Amino acid sequence: MNNNYKIALLIDCDNVSHQSAEGVLQELAKYGAVNVRHAHGNWNGPQLSGWIEKLHSNAIRPVQQFAYTTGKNATDASMIIDAMDIQRQLSWPVQRQLGWPVDGEPRLSAS
Repeated sequence: MNNNYKIALLIDCDNVSHQSAEGVLQELAKYGAVNVRHAHGNWNGPQLSGWIEKLHSNAIRPVQQFAYTTGKNATDASMIIDAMDIQRQLSWPVQRQLGWPVDGEPRLSAS
């Protein structure tokens, strides 16, 4: 297994529990260095309060995304734009994509 990848971790905190942070980082460390760590969500409400300690202890940068309307995926759109910005700014080749379903095992796919 190649463990020299440069990894950007983008977390949808509206849909992922803070309890998974360390496990995800440990799993990603098997593939390489997690150089970019961003956590997207609406940090104004109490629903993400469990993430605050995880952000500090794991050097994860919070990215504020206001919920402008109900039922919309503003955080998803924010993450897509963030991923494109990271790739453009750092000029990293996208070699693999690791999808991590909330209820399953990670899946690594070639791009």
